[in-house]
Amino acid sequence: MPPARQPVHDRTGEGPTQDAMTETTATTGTPATAGEGTDTPTSSRRIELHVSEDQVQIYLNAQDPLDDVEESARLIHEACEELKLPEFPEVEALRDYLQQVATPGEDLIDEPFIMGCYATPAHDGRLVWSREFFRDGWVENKDTGAVNFWEPLERRSVSEGEEICRLIPPIAGKTGLTVFDQPITVRKPRAEKLRSGKNVEATDLPDDTRVFTATCDGRVQFAVGTVTVDDVYIIKGDVCLETGNVYHTGSVQIQGDVKAGALIDVGGDVIIQGLVEPSTIKCGGNLNVNGGIVGDGTGTVDAAGNVQALYINEATVRSEGDVVVKNEISHTDVFTLGQVLSPEGRIAGGHIVALRGIRVGMAGASGSTGTVLAAGVDPTLDERISRLRSELPRLAAIRSRLRKALMRPRMERSEMTDEHKTAADTLREKIEQVDAATEQVALDVEQIRSLAAEAAVEKICILKELWSGTTVQLGDLVLTIRKSVHKPRRVRRKGHDLMVLPMAEGAGAEDG
Repeated sequence: MPPARQPVHDRTGEGPTQDAMTETTATTGTPATAGEGTDTPTSSRRIELHVSEDQVQIYLNAQDPLDDVEESARLIHEACEELKLPEFPEVEALRDYLQQVATPGEDLIDEPFIMGCYATPAHDGRLVWSREFFRDGWVENKDTGAVNFWEPLERRSVSEGEEICRLIPPIAGKTGLTVFDQPITVRKPRAEKLRSGKNVEATDLPDDTRVFTATCDGRVQFAVGTVTVDDVYIIKGDVCLETGNVYHTGSVQIQGDVKAGALIDVGGDVIIQGLVEPSTIKCGGNLNVNGGIVGDGTGTVDAAGNVQALYINEATVRSEGDVVVKNEISHTDVFTLGQVLSPEGRIAGGHIVALRGIRVGMAGASGSTGTVLAAGVDPTLDERISRLRSELPRLAAIRSRLRKALMRPRMERSEMTDEHKTAADTLREKIEQVDAATEQVALDVEQIRSLAAEAAVEKICILKELWSGTTVQLGDLVLTIRKSVHKPRRVRRKGHDLMVLPMAEGAGAEDG
């Protein structure tokens, strides 16, 4: 006999599941009632068996069944016969069941009586993306609700080794059974299909899940059941509101212009066929602009490699490689750990700082002031040293607190307990560690200075014209040109002074 408050007859041994059957379900419209419309003797006791709409359960309604448990059990047995159930308890089992679930003087209302077996639904195979690569729409300001049409929500850029998606296999369902022994069928699950394309690796897990991983930095593409990663992201046109800002872990080729206000943040090289309007460009490789870079005072370029352009006007350029410009660098600040090379062009206005030297056709211009050429100077040195030294006040404060804690117990060591001695020794060790960290900052600063000095090339070569008002600098020495010279000149250090010396006419790549 089942425990109290459970169906008296569970032919499957399984309880109901959360999911109700909604397909291929027969229903019983009217409950069967013993003593009504049958040939059996009538009784004043009301017994009703109600079959659920999905035919998986039968519920019992009984009027005070313990008032005459024998009669109640007999009537329930007759009701089961009327329903033509293929299997149901005998009268003795029904009597025991009523004694377990019923309370004297109370009716049973919708008491679970007999249960079939709910079907287990099938689950289709599916794709689970690691993030929303292809999300539509644009970023909104949470406070104002304004839409930033430069910032699409999609983020297709991935890094090498990053998981792109998972292909989850389908799970078959399980057929159910009604209380009339009729099977409750379930549909066959659908399998999702996905192939790995270029630069994507597929790996099968023990549970048959397939994991798709990028084998290079790039941009995710998904089409015709295939996922690929393009190591070079090609934009066939301008970077504008239609494309939004560009984020990519690999390299990018832009076949048009970069319009004003755009942001390009790329882990590899950037090749731009057109020109760059005032915008922000960050790249982890080289930047090659077939046209010019027009900053209008707001445009910035940060490149981990070389920067090459036809011209640069009113921008700020930071580079860890060479900056090569064919025509002109005008009113632009350039800070590079490489060279600035414009042998056929002009530098007019702006501050040019190049660790490894400057070679330019013309420096300054008639009536122009504010052109500064500095070679053999590391433009990142002060910032890096400042960042290191910013730790010194914190270390000093820690040392001061430790010293105060050490001096607090004013007693001779012979008077200290073992606990006091251990605490004092620990404080001294920490003070030594702080002192070592402070010394390391000084050593790091000296190392940075030494490496910068080793990499520095103090050479400025002007191949055609050097105009008055131009300032030249080698290391810490500075000289302002007072008289224009329309011949090749080189700036060299001589003792504690700078000298502007002649170069051979028509000097080329090297000044001899």
